[in-house]
Amino acid sequence: MNEAGAWYSETGPENDVVLSTRIRLARNFVNFPFPSCFSRDDGERIQSLVFDAFSRLEHPERYQALSVKKLDSLGQRILSERGVLSSDQITNPVAGIVVRTDGKLMCSVNDEDHLRIACFGAGLNVDEVYPIIKDIDISLQNIVQFAASVEFGYLSASVNNVGTGMKISAFVHLPSLTFLNRETKELSALFSDIEKKSFTVMPCFGYAPDYENSFSPALGACYQISSGACFTGTEEEQIAALTETLQAAAESERMCRHKIADTKPTALRDFVYKALASVKYSRFLTERECIDALFRIKWGKDTGILACIENPVLFALVYRTREAHIEFVNRNERFKFESDINTPELQHARLRSLIMQESLESIQIYA
Repeated sequence: MNEAGAWYSETGPENDVVLSTRIRLARNFVNFPFPSCFSRDDGERIQSLVFDAFSRLEHPERYQALSVKKLDSLGQRILSERGVLSSDQITNPVAGIVVRTDGKLMCSVNDEDHLRIACFGAGLNVDEVYPIIKDIDISLQNIVQFAASVEFGYLSASVNNVGTGMKISAFVHLPSLTFLNRETKELSALFSDIEKKSFTVMPCFGYAPDYENSFSPALGACYQISSGACFTGTEEEQIAALTETLQAAAESERMCRHKIADTKPTALRDFVYKALASVKYSRFLTERECIDALFRIKWGKDTGILACIENPVLFALVYRTREAHIEFVNRNERFKFESDINTPELQHARLRSLIMQESLESIQIYA
């Protein structure tokens, strides 16, 4: 259960608000149709070309390549939870995956495009993520030829990916802006401005089940902010534009955070303490209950009313308490549950509560 070596257990710039950043490059081979149009033979040939190319990179032992169909269903679900596999790939007989041993870089094969290379980093860490993925992109182009033109740039199955083929996404936590939005409309104005710049905003974990009795339409007040079309500007210009937008969002969140701490301290403590109590005394926790509690606790940490817990620990718990990961742990570790915890569903909910309690037992409350 120790995931200290995973990329999401690291720290990074702005990671009180921007928890993680992902850069993805869409690439396709010349002389092959796009995946939506090719035969199974085409797909198998592309998979072989990709796997061979990674085997010829520097330090090839760092990359593990495999066909998705060779993974069992649990392995597929774990990779899906980590943002490595899409639902379409799981059912695609010629889909493949290449993962670097540290989990920070991966390449999906035969999804919407022949290759989709992605690199993940903690916080707003584009200065680390972009050089890694660009180095891989250049290295692969020394081995294989990608489809591109002088006029349009890299060619893709989607018009939005033509050009640089790059998409940047950030996982942001905006509880203070969300909490005040009914009064100030600052979050609505921020999202409107973001969308006018051709970026997109979506909930990371779906919508809260009962917004009227909650403070956020998005579960955990967690949002994904992503770049849109790839044909406007260079890679560096697209990175700079989204980085500026994310930094502005972070500053707005911090201003609202201070305002709430000063003007609504009791309401803030109510939200945070209820979450902490539910974790401390629960015997069963669902995945969605964990997400909601984790990000309320994180809000308490960021506003200074909770101490002795770090953001990377909280962020890592998002992955450690997902259903497929919990099932994997339950299968491979020997836990002695209470006598009435006698079904997999109960065991998973019980194990989730135990992991949360163990990880958060050192939290201290600042009155």
